[in-house]
Amino acid sequence: MPEPGLDQQEWETEWRGLEPLLIDSPAEALPEVDRLIERLLIARGYPTTEEGARDDPSAVSAAITGYRNLYEFLLSPS
Repeated sequence: MPEPGLDQQEWETEWRGLEPLLIDSPAEALPEVDRLIERLLIARGYPTTEEGARDDPSAVSAAITGYRNLYEFLLSPS
């Protein structure tokens, strides 16, 4: 049986690893952040949808902000 909170620790470690890439190369980081958030949504029982690639810098910035907010919500205590 997996240890409670183990997944959360892994997600937090993965997010911290992506933070520098989000700052230095947001368009490159976005697909990795997308995959992390999708795994979090699935683990938390939320539906997921597929979205296309984002090439516009303002769309990338908006997506990253949205992912940060969603990440914080998904990892907040229930």
